[in-house]
Amino acid sequence: MPLPKRPQAGGFREYSDDDLMQLQLIRRAQELGFTLAEVLDLLAYVKGRDCDAILALADRKLNEMRGQVALLEKISDTLSDLIAGCPHGCPDACPFILKLCAGETGKS
Repeated sequence: MPLPKRPQAGGFREYSDDDLMQLQLIRRAQELGFTLAEVLDLLAYVKGRDCDAILALADRKLNEMRGQVALLEKISDTLSDLIAGCPHGCPDACPFILKLCAGETGKS
């Protein structure tokens, strides 16, 4: 992306419509979890009008996100099981910590 024109007396840089579209694409792609390298790939694919490559990258990102969601759900279930199995107000060692240290994390 070319650098914007130097600021005039008002101190604001001038961006073209294409520059603004690229900035918006970068920001939105980052919000969706794309890495900087993936954003650069997206920009290259946009320039080359390679819709198939864009969709392939988006599909890979979606599958990656689904894997992360599945992992987070497993972690959530494990923590819920550990919490549910702990009687509150333990006079001795905390069963939550004992199970965690012993590797007893509920569901496998």
